[in-house]
Amino acid sequence: MGTFSWTLWGSILFATGIVFVAGLYFLHGLWKPLVTAGFSSILFYMSLTDLRDNVIPNVVVLPAFIPSIVLYPIGPLGIESGILINLGMSVVGGVVAVCIASIIYVLSQNRFGAGDVKLIGLIGTMVGLQHLPWVLIFGTLAIGITAIGLLAIKQASLRDAMPIAPFLGLATVAVLLFARHVPPFHDAMLRLYS
Repeated sequence: MGTFSWTLWGSILFATGIVFVAGLYFLHGLWKPLVTAGFSSILFYMSLTDLRDNVIPNVVVLPAFIPSIVLYPIGPLGIESGILINLGMSVVGGVVAVCIASIIYVLSQNRFGAGDVKLIGLIGTMVGLQHLPWVLIFGTLAIGITAIGLLAIKQASLRDAMPIAPFLGLATVAVLLFARHVPPFHDAMLRLYS
């Protein structure tokens, strides 16, 4: 794993700035856009690392669990029910995400890496249990559509590895930015089936 160039660091800073400005427009206050931009910078770094080196670095993903849990209550998906409930939603989101990703890891026969499991766990702590299904659905759809497109134009084969961090990262950023317009998954399913 090589070092990042100034161009890549500039890309991360530029993309994070765009997310912050979009957060100022779509989210209320200053803390929610700041938290969203901070989460996004971590996801952008891991996406670029996954694209370049096909690895999710432990030195970034593991320490990022703590701020993602601690900042969840003041982030865009935090609710007004109290800090402990918010922290619990973040932790439970991470645990459920790791469980889901671990099942995929076992069933994938080494096509899904341990770094991907940690990344999905981190995303679970960023969006909490109520919004985790949206990230997984949107991210998986983006991965599937891209894979089918690459197979159709013969730019990839079924044996090729595909980085998932960019797709899950963008799905996470979208859910964080449009939090006011994305209902909790459970509520959306109740409305759909009632």
